[in-house]
Amino acid sequence: MSGSPTNAEPAGIGSAGARDPLSVEVRLLGALLGEVITEQAGGATFQLVERLRRDAIALRQGEHTDDRTLHAADLDDLDLGTMEAVISAFSLYFQLVNLAEARGRVRALRRRERAMRDGFLDDSVAEALDRLRRTGYDDPSLSACWRGSGSTRS
Repeated sequence: MSGSPTNAEPAGIGSAGARDPLSVEVRLLGALLGEVITEQAGGATFQLVERLRRDAIALRQGEHTDDRTLHAADLDDLDLGTMEAVISAFSLYFQLVNLAEARGRVRALRRRERAMRDGFLDDSVAEALDRLRRTGYDDPSLSACWRGSGSTRS
């Protein structure tokens, strides 16, 4: 949710070649959400959400700490419908960021897995199963262990 909705969208599609794919993805999702807010709630609501976001960032970074009272007063002055739109916008934004972070975690794990000699990530389920197979357990005995009916080695 930064800048104008259409201007915030990255120039390229995807983020595979980006130095920080998570930042690119979050910026893209924020831009798309900005477009939805503008379309559904109007440009004034989008501008309000953006101003509140920028103010909150400035307060968190220790800038304009004397404006904390003004920021709180701005929020207190909102009518119920506008407050609901603002809350929804921020809620959706944080849900999108959480999804982007989860995707980033999957990308990082896949990258680490590809870098492993044997293709198994340390301390993963796949690595544990591989270790068990190398010590003599076959798939039927592993399945029997999983079902809790005991174990047999091949």
